[in-house]
Amino acid sequence: MGCCCSKNQVEPFPLNPSSSLCINEANLLSCFLNKNKLSSLKSEIDEPMVVIDKITLNPLGYSLVSNRVSSFINLIENMNASIACMEGMMERQGLNGLDLIIEKGYTDLLKYYLPIYKSTFSQRFSSIEDSETSCSYPHTRNSSKTPLLLATERGFLETIQVLNTYFKNIYTPEKYNIHHVDEYSGENSALIACKKCHLPIVKYLKNECNADFNLKSKRLESALHLAAFGSNSNKIEGFEVVKYLIEEVGIDFVYQYEETLLILNDLQILEYFEKKLKDRGICCSKEEVEKKYSISAYKVNKAVFLFEGDSDFTVGAISSIDFNATVGLMNGSSFLESDYN
Repeated sequence: MGCCCSKNQVEPFPLNPSSSLCINEANLLSCFLNKNKLSSLKSEIDEPMVVIDKITLNPLGYSLVSNRVSSFINLIENMNASIACMEGMMERQGLNGLDLIIEKGYTDLLKYYLPIYKSTFSQRFSSIEDSETSCSYPHTRNSSKTPLLLATERGFLETIQVLNTYFKNIYTPEKYNIHHVDEYSGENSALIACKKCHLPIVKYLKNECNADFNLKSKRLESALHLAAFGSNSNKIEGFEVVKYLIEEVGIDFVYQYEETLLILNDLQILEYFEKKLKDRGICCSKEEVEKKYSISAYKVNKAVFLFEGDSDFTVGAISSIDFNATVGLMNGSSFLESDYN
């Protein structure tokens, strides 16, 4: 879709997927947000205004990325700023305005803009024309998550609630669909919420969305495995997520339970999990599993060497190893310090 601007054509600017679009208030050209001054600039309202982090924005685009809701509304309703022009300018730079709002958790702006965006680009909300399934950033191996999955990962419950309510009983494009499964990781919103130990989102997805918590990732990780990973950096809420999965969701906690024991580090969670296993007739502890596979006999640096090229090494990698082979396994807790996506 082309931009409706007639004067200055905006050339595409590369965006490094590893860097976020961070807006510094010091870069704001405040004159464009003053209604009186804008009244004399209506003919140029859709023209490029500022470049931030190599991204060219017009006044409407700047108001969007900086979450200036009142300015955004004023530009549309009183200054006749063009949604099509703003989105065209962004799309030539690999961005999408609605996706950015979702990914950044701008709930108030989302409530206002979503109906307008759907009306302006109605063809994007039909099953025939639904071709936008990637996130707003350029597609790479590590940035293929949809806007909704990114919002889930970042803990934006209200954003998820707005999208779920808006698209209830109507066709939902995949990138705004709570039940979408990431093609690279095999994770859906439920697994991601468990991995990040976002308890309120886990409860909402279970109670209001009927999300699938029994799904396994591409590496055969369960929601419980991922919650166990998350609990090592978020012990309090991680414990609650683990309990919720077992007691409320009814997840099969016996599935690869030895891997779960290897992942867990918090004493309280370990005691709880070991008791649940005992109630099912399985008497097993983390220490026994470690001894069984002689994990402590190997140096971490040897194991890291085996997987140093894989930043996404998780429990699925443990499951793929033949424990009877002479392979140096790393301690179940040694690779949990980094944040994997």
